[in-house]
Amino acid sequence: MLFYEKKQKIIYCIISRNHINTVIILMRKLIINKQKNLSVDNKTDSLSTQIQTEAPTQAESLTQAEVPTQAEAPTQAEAPISSELTLGSKFVFDDIEIILGDSYTFTTLQNQFSDNNGKSVISLPITIKNIGDKTKRLNMFYYKFFGSKGNELDSVGSYFSDEGDIDSAKEMRPGSSQNTHMHILYDGDGDYYINFDNFHEKLEVKIPIVKK
Repeated sequence: MLFYEKKQKIIYCIISRNHINTVIILMRKLIINKQKNLSVDNKTDSLSTQIQTEAPTQAESLTQAEVPTQAEAPTQAEAPISSELTLGSKFVFDDIEIILGDSYTFTTLQNQFSDNNGKSVISLPITIKNIGDKTKRLNMFYYKFFGSKGNELDSVGSYFSDEGDIDSAKEMRPGSSQNTHMHILYDGDGDYYINFDNFHEKLEVKIPIVKK
Protein backbone atom coordinates (compact mmCIF):
# COMPACT_ATOMS: atom_id res chain seq x y z
CA MET A 1 0.00 0.00 0.00
CA LEU A 2 2.76 2.27 0.85
CA PHE A 3 4.55 1.42 -2.34
CA TYR A 4 1.40 2.05 -4.33
CA GLU A 5 0.91 5.45 -2.81
CA LYS A 6 4.51 6.35 -3.56
CA LYS A 7 4.11 5.14 -7.11
CA GLN A 8 0.97 7.18 -7.48
CA LYS A 9 2.75 10.31 -6.32
CA ILE A 10 5.61 9.67 -8.69
CA ILE A 11 3.20 9.21 -11.59
CA TYR A 12 1.28 12.35 -10.57
CA CYS A 13 4.47 14.32 -10.41
CA ILE A 14 5.50 13.10 -13.81
CA ILE A 15 2.08 13.97 -15.23
CA SER A 16 2.06 17.32 -13.52
CA ARG A 17 5.54 18.19 -14.79
CA ASN A 18 4.61 17.16 -18.30
CA HIS A 19 1.45 19.27 -18.05
CA ILE A 20 3.41 22.27 -16.91
CA ASN A 21 5.83 21.87 -19.78
CA THR A 22 2.90 21.66 -22.16
CA VAL A 23 1.37 24.77 -20.68
CA ILE A 24 4.68 26.59 -20.96
CA ILE A 25 5.06 25.54 -24.57
CA LEU A 26 1.52 26.67 -25.35
CA MET A 27 2.05 29.99 -23.61
CA ARG A 28 5.25 30.52 -25.51
CA LYS A 29 3.41 29.87 -28.74
CA LEU A 30 0.67 32.27 -27.74
CA ILE A 31 3.22 34.97 -26.86
CA ILE A 32 5.09 34.46 -30.13
CA ASN A 33 1.86 34.61 -32.14
CA LYS A 34 0.75 37.70 -30.29
CA GLN A 35 4.09 39.36 -30.93
CA LYS A 36 3.83 38.46 -34.60
CA ASN A 37 0.30 39.86 -34.79
CA LEU A 38 1.40 42.98 -32.95
CA SER A 39 4.31 43.38 -35.33
CA VAL A 40 2.01 42.98 -38.32
CA ASP A 41 -0.42 45.52 -36.88
CA ASN A 42 2.41 47.95 -36.22
CA LYS A 43 3.72 47.49 -39.74
CA THR A 44 0.21 48.01 -41.12
CA ASP A 45 -0.29 51.16 -39.06
CA SER A 46 3.14 52.44 -40.07
CA LEU A 47 2.47 51.75 -43.73
CA SER A 48 -0.93 53.45 -43.53
CA THR A 49 0.62 56.50 -41.88
CA GLN A 50 3.35 56.61 -44.52
CA ILE A 51 0.81 56.38 -47.33
CA GLN A 52 -1.28 59.17 -45.83
CA THR A 53 1.82 61.31 -45.35
CA GLU A 54 3.31 60.72 -48.78
CA ALA A 55 0.13 60.56 -50.83
CA PRO A 56 -0.54 64.00 -52.38
CA THR A 57 -3.96 65.45 -51.97
CA GLN A 58 -6.03 66.17 -55.04
CA ALA A 59 -5.39 69.90 -54.74
CA GLU A 60 -1.66 69.34 -54.29
CA SER A 61 -1.39 66.92 -57.18
CA LEU A 62 -2.72 69.51 -59.60
CA THR A 63 0.02 71.71 -60.91
CA GLN A 64 -0.61 75.34 -61.64
CA ALA A 65 -0.66 74.55 -65.33
CA GLU A 66 -3.31 71.85 -64.80
CA VAL A 67 -5.62 73.88 -62.58
CA PRO A 68 -8.28 75.22 -64.91
CA THR A 69 -8.77 78.94 -64.74
CA GLN A 70 -11.74 80.89 -65.92
CA ALA A 71 -11.11 81.92 -69.49
CA GLU A 72 -10.93 85.62 -69.92
CA ALA A 73 -13.76 86.99 -71.95
CA PRO A 74 -12.50 88.03 -75.36
CA THR A 75 -12.51 91.77 -75.71
CA GLN A 76 -13.26 93.52 -78.92
CA ALA A 77 -10.08 94.83 -80.51
CA GLU A 78 -10.01 98.58 -80.24
CA ALA A 79 -9.09 100.59 -83.29
CA PRO A 80 -5.70 102.24 -82.91
CA ILE A 81 -5.93 105.94 -82.15
CA SER A 82 -4.01 107.97 -84.69
CA SER A 83 -1.58 110.45 -83.23
CA GLU A 84 -1.44 112.39 -86.52
CA LEU A 85 -3.01 115.82 -86.35
CA THR A 86 -4.66 117.04 -89.52
CA LEU A 87 -7.77 118.80 -90.83
CA GLY A 88 -10.59 118.71 -88.28
CA SER A 89 -8.22 117.79 -85.39
CA LYS A 90 -8.66 119.14 -81.89
CA PHE A 91 -5.63 119.50 -79.60
CA VAL A 92 -4.13 121.62 -76.86
CA PHE A 93 -0.96 123.67 -77.14
CA ASP A 94 0.39 126.21 -74.63
CA ASP A 95 -2.86 126.07 -72.61
CA ILE A 96 -4.88 126.91 -75.71
CA GLU A 97 -7.39 124.50 -77.20
CA ILE A 98 -7.12 124.54 -80.97
CA ILE A 99 -9.71 123.17 -83.39
CA LEU A 100 -8.76 123.12 -87.06
CA GLY A 101 -11.41 123.37 -89.74
CA ASP A 102 -12.03 120.28 -91.86
CA SER A 103 -11.96 122.29 -95.10
CA TYR A 104 -10.11 125.26 -96.56
CA THR A 105 -10.48 127.88 -99.27
CA PHE A 106 -8.12 129.88 -101.44
CA THR A 107 -7.61 133.62 -101.66
CA THR A 108 -5.06 135.90 -103.29
CA LEU A 109 -2.48 138.12 -101.63
CA GLN A 110 -2.92 141.61 -102.93
CA ASN A 111 -0.22 143.97 -101.76
CA GLN A 112 2.10 145.71 -104.16
CA PHE A 113 4.82 146.01 -101.53
CA SER A 114 4.97 142.27 -100.90
CA ASP A 115 7.28 139.91 -102.79
CA ASN A 116 4.37 137.45 -102.77
CA ASN A 117 1.89 139.85 -104.34
CA GLY A 118 -0.61 138.03 -106.56
CA LYS A 119 0.16 134.57 -105.16
CA SER A 120 -2.47 132.15 -103.97
CA VAL A 121 -2.96 131.75 -100.23
CA ILE A 122 -4.70 128.95 -98.31
CA SER A 123 -7.28 130.16 -95.81
CA LEU A 124 -7.79 127.59 -93.02
CA PRO A 125 -10.52 128.21 -90.40
CA ILE A 126 -9.41 127.76 -86.78
CA THR A 127 -11.07 128.09 -83.38
CA ILE A 128 -8.95 128.86 -80.32
CA LYS A 129 -9.92 128.79 -76.66
CA ASN A 130 -7.95 129.79 -73.57
CA ILE A 131 -8.17 126.85 -71.15
CA GLY A 132 -5.48 128.21 -68.83
CA ASP A 133 -5.85 130.45 -65.79
CA LYS A 134 -4.19 133.54 -67.26
CA THR A 135 -5.08 135.98 -70.02
CA LYS A 136 -3.14 135.09 -73.17
CA ARG A 137 -3.09 134.69 -76.93
CA LEU A 138 -1.42 132.24 -79.30
CA ASN A 139 2.04 133.68 -79.78
CA MET A 140 2.80 134.20 -83.49
CA PHE A 141 6.42 133.17 -82.90
CA TYR A 142 5.35 129.72 -81.64
CA TYR A 143 4.29 128.31 -85.03
CA LYS A 144 5.70 128.01 -88.56
CA PHE A 145 4.33 126.84 -91.90
CA PHE A 146 6.09 124.42 -94.27
CA GLY A 147 4.92 124.00 -97.86
CA SER A 148 4.56 121.05 -100.21
CA LYS A 149 8.28 121.22 -101.09
CA GLY A 150 9.28 120.91 -97.43
CA ASN A 151 10.54 124.48 -97.13
CA GLU A 152 9.49 127.02 -94.54
CA LEU A 153 7.01 129.47 -96.00
CA ASP A 154 6.93 133.22 -95.65
CA SER A 155 4.44 134.49 -93.13
CA VAL A 156 1.60 136.28 -94.89
CA GLY A 157 -0.96 136.48 -92.09
CA SER A 158 -0.40 140.18 -91.48
CA TYR A 159 -1.80 140.93 -94.96
CA PHE A 160 -5.16 139.44 -93.98
CA SER A 161 -5.75 141.11 -90.63
CA ASP A 162 -8.93 142.70 -91.94
CA GLU A 163 -10.34 139.27 -92.80
CA GLY A 164 -9.25 137.83 -89.46
CA ASP A 165 -5.96 136.03 -89.02
CA ILE A 166 -4.37 134.13 -86.14
CA ASP A 167 -1.39 136.52 -86.19
CA SER A 168 -3.64 139.43 -85.28
CA ALA A 169 -5.92 137.54 -82.85
CA LYS A 170 -6.62 139.40 -79.61
CA GLU A 171 -5.79 138.19 -76.12
CA MET A 172 -8.34 135.98 -74.36
CA ARG A 173 -9.34 135.76 -70.75
CA PRO A 174 -9.51 132.23 -69.24
CA GLY A 175 -12.44 130.33 -70.76
CA SER A 176 -13.01 132.70 -73.69
CA SER A 177 -12.62 131.72 -77.35
CA GLN A 178 -12.59 133.20 -80.84
CA ASN A 179 -12.87 132.10 -84.45
CA THR A 180 -10.23 133.16 -86.92
CA HIS A 181 -8.09 131.85 -89.82
CA MET A 182 -4.59 130.70 -90.64
CA HIS A 183 -3.31 132.05 -93.97
CA ILE A 184 -0.68 129.84 -95.58
CA LEU A 185 1.20 130.70 -98.75
CA TYR A 186 0.41 128.17 -101.50
CA ASP A 187 3.38 126.63 -103.36
CA GLY A 188 1.68 123.67 -105.03
CA ASP A 189 -0.40 120.63 -104.14
CA GLY A 190 0.88 118.27 -101.48
CA ASP A 191 1.25 117.92 -97.73
CA TYR A 192 1.75 121.10 -95.75
CA TYR A 193 2.85 121.16 -92.12
CA ILE A 194 2.26 123.50 -89.22
CA ASN A 195 4.93 123.15 -86.53
CA PHE A 196 4.11 124.38 -83.02
CA ASP A 197 7.00 124.91 -80.62
CA ASN A 198 7.10 127.00 -77.41
CA PHE A 199 10.40 125.50 -76.21
CA HIS A 200 8.49 123.23 -73.80
CA GLU A 201 6.21 121.28 -76.09
CA LYS A 202 6.16 120.51 -79.79
CA LEU A 203 3.35 119.52 -82.13
CA GLU A 204 3.11 118.92 -85.85
CA VAL A 205 -0.05 119.19 -87.94
CA LYS A 206 -0.24 117.71 -91.44
CA ILE A 207 -2.48 119.51 -93.91
CA PRO A 208 -3.01 117.80 -97.30
CA ILE A 209 -3.74 120.48 -99.87
CA VAL A 210 -5.19 120.09 -103.36
CA LYS A 211 -6.13 123.14 -105.41
CA LYS A 212 -9.01 122.33 -107.71
